Amino acid sequence: MTAGAGEDKPEVCARLRRTGASLDLGTAHPQPTAIRAAVQEVLTDPSYRAAAQALAAQMVAAGGAAEAARRIN
Repeated sequence: MTAGAGEDKPEVCARLRRTGASLDLGTAHPQPTAIRAAVQEVLTDPSYRAAAQALAAQMVAAGGAAEAARRIN
C-alpha cells in the first residue's frame, strides 16, 4: 500500500500501482477503515505478491541498490 500527497509521493504511488505491486490509497491521510480494507485486499489477493516478487527480481537483475548508487554518483 502507498499513500502520500507531498513531494513526489503521488508519482511514486502511481508508478507502484501500475506495477500491480501496490494499492494506492490516494491520500496523504487515509482513514483507518481505508487502511484496513487495503491491507485485507493486499493480503488476500495473490496478484500483489506476484507483482512485488516480479518487481524485486527486476531490481536484482538491474544490479540492485549498489548499481543505483553507482549511477547516482
